Amino acid sequence: MGMATVVSLGLVCALGLALGRSGVRHRIAAAGCAVALLLPLALSFSRGAWIATAVTCAAQLLLAGARRALAVGAAAVAAGVVLIAGFGVGTAMLQERVDSITRVTDAPTSR
Repeated sequence: MGMATVVSLGLVCALGLALGRSGVRHRIAAAGCAVALLLPLALSFSRGAWIATAVTCAAQLLLAGARRALAVGAAAVAAGVVLIAGFGVGTAMLQERVDSITRVTDAPTSR
């Protein structure tokens, strides 16, 4: 959990810097860092970290501008369609993760 939290915070900060008003080189470097942090976040297998990071990054994009958020969202959906539907990358694992997210409410743990 600690690693997922640190990686999530790093990704959110890198995205904030990439969306900022600094020089082009700094924004490209920050965007590269954000993309590089996606792999460790995916390997953490922490659904909560994934969801929280996605919501926070979406909020950052919306605050940076609606047009930019719409363009990034469209690119993300297109990439997802190509990777999952076109190449079949991780379809079984993705389906298992989505099912496990929805199963949490079906059988709550008793304490």
